[in-house]
Amino acid sequence: MSMHPELKRALDANLSALEVIRLFTKHHSGVQEHRIDLHLDWELDLRHSEWSFWDTWKPLFRKLFWYSDPEPAPASEPFLSIHKDLTREIIPWLCDSERRSNVHLIAEGQIQTENASEHHRANAFATICYDAHRFGLPLRDAPRLPPGIFSLCAALATHSPPYRRILTRILIEDPKVFKLSTRTRFKKLIYEPWKTLQISHPQYVAAPPVIVLRWHDPRFWDEELLSSIYEFASPLLWIISFSPEFKLPIQDLLDPFKCPRLTRLPVCYNDAPADTKLFLHHRFNILRQKHKEMFTKNEVWPSEDQMFQLTRIFMGSFDAIDVAIYFVDWEGDGGPKAHLETFLAYMVDSPSPSDERPYCALDYFYNQAFSAIPHNIFPVVKRILSVCCWEGNPYPVSSLRLACLLSNGHDSVLGVLPHLFRWALISNEILLYSPSPFCRSFLADAKRSGRFHIPKSEIRFLSYEASLRIIRHSPNPFKSLKPAEWFDPKAPFEFVLAMDYALKAFYYASDTGSHSEWALLRHFDFGYLSHYSSRSSRIHWFDFLSILQELHAWDKDSSPNIVRVEPAGDLDKLFIDKCEGLAEPLELEEKQVYWELRPTGPQYALLGLGAGTVLVVLATLRAPGVAPSYCGFSVYTSAMLELM
Repeated sequence: MSMHPELKRALDANLSALEVIRLFTKHHSGVQEHRIDLHLDWELDLRHSEWSFWDTWKPLFRKLFWYSDPEPAPASEPFLSIHKDLTREIIPWLCDSERRSNVHLIAEGQIQTENASEHHRANAFATICYDAHRFGLPLRDAPRLPPGIFSLCAALATHSPPYRRILTRILIEDPKVFKLSTRTRFKKLIYEPWKTLQISHPQYVAAPPVIVLRWHDPRFWDEELLSSIYEFASPLLWIISFSPEFKLPIQDLLDPFKCPRLTRLPVCYNDAPADTKLFLHHRFNILRQKHKEMFTKNEVWPSEDQMFQLTRIFMGSFDAIDVAIYFVDWEGDGGPKAHLETFLAYMVDSPSPSDERPYCALDYFYNQAFSAIPHNIFPVVKRILSVCCWEGNPYPVSSLRLACLLSNGHDSVLGVLPHLFRWALISNEILLYSPSPFCRSFLADAKRSGRFHIPKSEIRFLSYEASLRIIRHSPNPFKSLKPAEWFDPKAPFEFVLAMDYALKAFYYASDTGSHSEWALLRHFDFGYLSHYSSRSSRIHWFDFLSILQELHAWDKDSSPNIVRVEPAGDLDKLFIDKCEGLAEPLELEEKQVYWELRPTGPQYALLGLGAGTVLVVLATLRAPGVAPSYCGFSVYTSAMLELM
């Protein structure tokens, strides 16, 4: 199908991006089809002769990852309006039946924020295609990890009944397909079914479904999947967004004669001032509505002069606008108007973003903000940021937990947090703190942060040290702290969260390669874990098993190993004798996914050295006719053996 004349005229006349998108939706939409959610608990009638059976065949749901696509909020018009040149490039490609390649690459910044869906152009095209019944899958918001083949299959099966039928038959006829290589699975489960559908369902030729992916973290890039997408892209269309900081693996494999189109999203471009001003007005209007009681009816805010300064500071760097919004969005100390004046005072001599340094204005802001922190509290600031920024803890941290981890009184921590509020740490309405992703990346880059740089090794050590400290205070690490407005020091949930944070440090210890951290661990009294079990925490037994296996592997050259099943002294013999007839030695060498583990009964391992050794027992659940499975863990000191 060629481009509709009305759409072509709009492009030739350089009409707005919104008008181009409207005409694309009007003339190049796909056929709206009945979608389903892949829930595992549906009870189905076995009606093999009816089409509906093949649409909702229960084993299909067991084979594929659960997938649901709740209707998201529509993308804002300012978001769709910016970067008009890219829209004018992608839309004709979506309409061109003679396109050179079915893959379009977009190199753009990939900072993860709560407003990521309003920063990444990949999300704009996911929205455009979704609204035009062209799928726009699976990226609608901002998934942490790129999808695998089965997630892609589940997403496509959710929206296409004809594809569901073909996929179901493949899974019935070839159950071993899951064990094949990535390339073969992609060909059998995605490429070949959609080639077949092009013949039986011509609507997929006129309006090919569009898959939008974002590969933001090279640690999770599946190179074989990426090369399979390139090799077998047709008959689907693929828009792949990736960070310009990294080279996408398939770029070395591209055929120069069938090379996918690659667009590098610029910071500096002709429409950048107008686009930035439009987007700033959009974001500040939302903020003004949130605090409307603080403004008069006809008040202009930000003022024309303030908007001019903001446009200069953020020109073309749209995701960085979040930093100003977080800093200003605070009712205390004069409210948003006062905080905006403070922000602009910091930024008087700030440079403007460039393609080479898109975040130079943010670097300037963070240097100003850190310089304003009193020297006497900076060591505490550093420890707070380390605990919050530690990669082993992806969840927000409460002020009460921070106080416990840092061995400071709650009042002391609360006195420091205002210096970090809304720029280094972002708080929600119940006093949970998360690191700003921009501040985290600033601190991690020595070239950008200079004297404020906190090396990853130091973040890990400070977090690790804090974790051991909180475990030493069990069973009640909050007993010396005062109640807070939102958190009671005696609240079991707060204690569980703090202990979960601490336990994760054991798992990540083997990743650090740090002698200082390992020395702390080898001298640690694991008896402090005796109050901790799968019944009192959110740590799953498999996570605790993984901790044991990781520590055992890391200490494999030591004698005795910090995790072992053979006795290294009298205390070890006492533990093992107590297990006789009750539990078998734990297999520490063989790592498996938890659903493949088949224990014959309870199993044990010894954790720690000398007097700090404890016995860890993994319990099993037995049922008639069902193979035993692990169901939890318990930790025993020598004084607790009579409780077994």
